Amino acid sequence: MMMDGSRPRVIVIAGPTGVGKTAAAVALSRRIAIEVISADSRQVYRGMDVATGKPTFEERRAVAHHLIDVANPDDRYQAARFRNDAAAAIDAIQSRGRLPVVVGGTGLYIRALLRGLDPAPPADPAFREELASIAAREGRAALHARLAAQAPAVARRLHPNDHVRVMRALELARAGGVVVEQVDQHSRLVVKALVLLRAVAVDIPLAGHRAIAPRTGRRCRSSAPSRRTWPHRPRPPTGSTGRLPRGISRSRGAP
Repeated sequence: MMMDGSRPRVIVIAGPTGVGKTAAAVALSRRIAIEVISADSRQVYRGMDVATGKPTFEERRAVAHHLIDVANPDDRYQAARFRNDAAAAIDAIQSRGRLPVVVGGTGLYIRALLRGLDPAPPADPAFREELASIAAREGRAALHARLAAQAPAVARRLHPNDHVRVMRALELARAGGVVVEQVDQHSRLVVKALVLLRAVAVDIPLAGHRAIAPRTGRRCRSSAPSRRTWPHRPRPPTGSTGRLPRGISRSRGAP
């Protein structure tokens, strides 16, 4: 919660999927004027409606939600972009005399908004292409060996097959080994913060899996094709017995 005098500037309701964060925000909206800013790395994408815990139509109608369905699945939506979008949404909500409530389970997004992002050099496409060539030619273990020589403490915490993080660590090591150690310490602080964050429960029935399971089932059924569009087992020709050759079961041959 970010305070401005006696009035909070922003309220954060955080926790894993399905614990009742959105229900808590809806319950809070019945008591004070709020608008919700989603801090979820999957809910930002259009079309990702199953098992992401997106608010239902009724929940969105009860309280305004922001930063949901704002990017296509092939777009890159990073923490820096979320921070900028969320900051703009906070200013707009406050200008309407309402209280912004950040609701979500992506700790990196919440940390970026509340504390800012760690200074780090941007990605170097040419250097990454060079590392990818080395990995293709000599194997991922070769990259991990390079990292072990430059930043052994970081290499001990990364598996050789975790090539994405190994490559990023090599990028940071190229800029300065101190940066790698510093970023690694920040990542452990974020993990600790995630353990402490919990959703606020305010007279909410059906919390946890009892709430998300029916919602996921409804969305799966709504997105499934009609039975008329499913492929059907071909009928045997007129006059045929419909028997299959010996050794072939109907269950194996049916689509």
